[in-house]
Amino acid sequence: MKSIYLLSDFNENDDFKETLIKNMKRDLISYDSIVFICSSPNEYEKTDYYFNSNIKWLESGGIKFNDYCLLDNRINKIEANSYIKKSSCVVLMGGITREQIQYLREGDFIESLIKYSGVIIGISAGAINLAVNSLCLEESKNADTIRYDGLGLTDKTIYPHFSIDDHEVINELTRYSKDSVIYGICECSAIIERENETIYLGEVYEISNNKIVKGIING
Repeated sequence: MKSIYLLSDFNENDDFKETLIKNMKRDLISYDSIVFICSSPNEYEKTDYYFNSNIKWLESGGIKFNDYCLLDNRINKIEANSYIKKSSCVVLMGGITREQIQYLREGDFIESLIKYSGVIIGISAGAINLAVNSLCLEESKNADTIRYDGLGLTDKTIYPHFSIDDHEVINELTRYSKDSVIYGICECSAIIERENETIYLGEVYEISNNKIVKGIING
């Protein structure tokens, strides 16, 4: 049964980490393998760094897999899709959002992820791309804010690394909230979606109809 985790990062805050790890252990059926899907498929050194950092975070919380796999352009898409299908957990890594969705499309990963029935974790860019309707604020001076079709695995449009004090970002998000709800996920916070429940960990803000409707703080 598929479980979706949406978060800004594997933060080191003790309470957040303990609660997130506890939920992951509840949802993981096996520990055979975990697959990490990069955001920038040619940035090997940077991707390797975050791959190893994420493994360290999981293992320090008592989650250890028999096999670890990193998907980028060092592995062909046939092998990559095979790894996804047989994995116990899939992590969509953070990084450059638009590069990741392009990589997912070009690698023909979308169908494999839609059919996948295990635990899927979206970190930052990965969380954005898991949505039906994804929203990517400008990632550089030459990039405009865009809306696009994401993977369609959650109906929640996500903005990670949200801060209630960042008025520039809030103004931008409210512009796009007329016809959709946007969830601002703060650091040390997450949304967990299971078949019959949604759990909010830490501090999550709901932005709708040009305003912040409420702050969801629980977990």
